Amino acid sequence: MFLINTRKRNKDKTFGHERMPKGQYRIYEFKKTSEGKEAKEMALEDIPTDKDTLLLIHGFNNDFKNVTSAYLDFEKKIRTAGFQDNVIG
Repeated sequence: MFLINTRKRNKDKTFGHERMPKGQYRIYEFKKTSEGKEAKEMALEDIPTDKDTLLLIHGFNNDFKNVTSAYLDFEKKIRTAGFQDNVIG
């Protein structure tokens, strides 16, 4: 699953609540619930453009571990329902 994130990544590769400067973001791919250590930084060009995209938007100031858990649960359900394209949080 891809995640577009505006939070700064700590030196230990976890995510806190500190934000990047306005207008900046990073894209990550993750496959399991974590604090971000396993998230792989990607480029916008890494997101397949030959597929439809489902974009999930969550509330402000949520814990990264909780967000990844909720997104992965949603992705599992949507894939079970037959959606096989891009899922981006």
